[in-house]
Amino acid sequence: MAASCALGDTDTVNDAQTWTLIGGFFALVVAMIALVLRTVRAELSVVNVKLDHLDRDVQALTDRLMRGRE
Repeated sequence: MAASCALGDTDTVNDAQTWTLIGGFFALVVAMIALVLRTVRAELSVVNVKLDHLDRDVQALTDRLMRGRE
């Protein structure tokens, strides 16, 4: 006869299992935060590069216009 699973003391979670679940969820949260921060940092560096290029272009246009007035 196959083993049957009777509800009783076997449906509870002991302390070790509880702490394992807490640790697993904590590790998952930390990993997700790290991935989000990495993505945000990468996007900010792209924005910084674009702003540097924009600043260079505006400076070149300003210099060109100012030289034309002299």
